[in-house]
Amino acid sequence: MFRNIGISARFVIATVVAVMVVLAITLVTTFNYMGGILSTSEKNEMSEIYQNVVAGIDSEGRLARAMSALVAGIPDVQEAFADKDRETLHDLFVPGFAKLKKEYGVRQFQFHEPPATSYLRVHKPAKFGDDLSSFRLTVVEGNNSKKPIQGLEVGVTGLGIRG
Repeated sequence: MFRNIGISARFVIATVVAVMVVLAITLVTTFNYMGGILSTSEKNEMSEIYQNVVAGIDSEGRLARAMSALVAGIPDVQEAFADKDRETLHDLFVPGFAKLKKEYGVRQFQFHEPPATSYLRVHKPAKFGDDLSSFRLTVVEGNNSKKPIQGLEVGVTGLGIRG
């Protein structure tokens, strides 16, 4: 079949085939290289998102711990809690909770008795006395260790940052 084709036609065919082979190799190499770049870029972006989420959780946890420390350090709160005076705690915090919720996004604020029994839910004062120790592990750990603690937990209303 190629015997009837002239030398110039053979040269053109060989050149076209060579260009197609080089082009195919170049495309495969480029796609592999670009795939690697995209994969690295995606990993970097996911890592950055992860770091931002972790930093946000840590920041919110520190704020929750700070709020807990502030409340626990108030002498009237210490006295009312020691005397099991739920009404005084209610009067101290329930009126201001609406502002905390509206302006700062605080969804829950509660006092616990060891290991994790709800003593006063400032956000829902009528409900108290239930044992939360099966899922409020940060409260249990904090009560056991007697040290400030923070964490991300799944609760009845969803994920929450505790402190």
